[in-house]
Amino acid sequence: MHFLSNENDHSAAVSVLFCVNCQCPEKEPNYCRYLRVCEACSERVQSRQIAEYQTAIRQPAIDEVNQTWLSLDQVNEQLRNLQMKIDENLPKVLKRVYLLA
Repeated sequence: MHFLSNENDHSAAVSVLFCVNCQCPEKEPNYCRYLRVCEACSERVQSRQIAEYQTAIRQPAIDEVNQTWLSLDQVNEQLRNLQMKIDENLPKVLKRVYLLA
C-alpha cells in the first residue's frame, strides 16, 4: 500500500500495488493474519508464512507419493509370493514332464 499526497491538497489518497511474479496465492485465503510487526521481525514473519504456505501445497503431493510407494510395495510382495510358489512347484512339474517324455 502506498500513500500519495498532493502539495495543494492536504488529503491523502491510497493506491494498492499488486505484486507480479511473487509466490502469493491468486486469491486471498479464507482466514488471514494481519500483523503489525517491526521491520526487524517482518522478514521472519514473511519467511514463516511462505514456509507454511509451501508446506500446505507440497503435503498433498507428498501424500500421493507415499501412497504410490505403498501400492508398489504391495505389488512387490505379491510378486515375491508368486515367485516362491513357482520356485516350490517348478521342480515337481519338471519331474513329471520328464517322466512322461
